[in-house]
Amino acid sequence: SMKTDALQTSIVESKVGKDLVLESLTKGIDIQAGSDLKIESSGGAIKVDSFQDLTFQSKQGKIELKGGDVRLMDIPVVNSTLVRRGYSTVNSGPQSQIFQVCVCGTGKIFLAPPSSKCNIRAQLCK
Repeated sequence: SMKTDALQTSIVESKVGKDLVLESLTKGIDIQAGSDLKIESSGGAIKVDSFQDLTFQSKQGKIELKGGDVRLMDIPVVNSTLVRRGYSTVNSGPQSQIFQVCVCGTGKIFLAPPSSKCNIRAQLCK
């Protein structure tokens, strides 16, 4: 179907020294390409923020994260309290900064201390 409110151009540029802003205050923005779509910043960071879910999907290929320092932040950690001789102790020291990565059948990930098992609780995997 033909979009009547579409912009078709070979290039969109900002004025020298100004940011380029593409904005739709009440609806979405669709960017479509018949081949590759490249988003590149040659002198700074790229930041993506979303109020709701953020989805990366590849229909036939793989998804790669490349970098000298790749981090997954704010992953839930299962209770790291260990019971020894009737006393509850909490892992401390440098070892507490190393975790196992546990994966639910739903694909949700969480962390567990290295000395415990990936005990999956149903509520954690929802």
